[in-house]
Amino acid sequence: MKPTYDTAVRDAISKRMSPPNRECVAEMARSTGITTQTLYKWRSQL
Repeated sequence: MKPTYDTAVRDAISKRMSPPNRECVAEMARSTGITTQTLYKWRSQL
């Protein structure tokens, strides 16, 4: 079963991926436990 993330989590992560922050996806995956595939998908949706 796929984990679901609420809107607040997605918004916080999206903010970290947006300029001027632009944190590395691999680092965010390690710190949050969210897969890189999911993070890249969210980033492409921005």
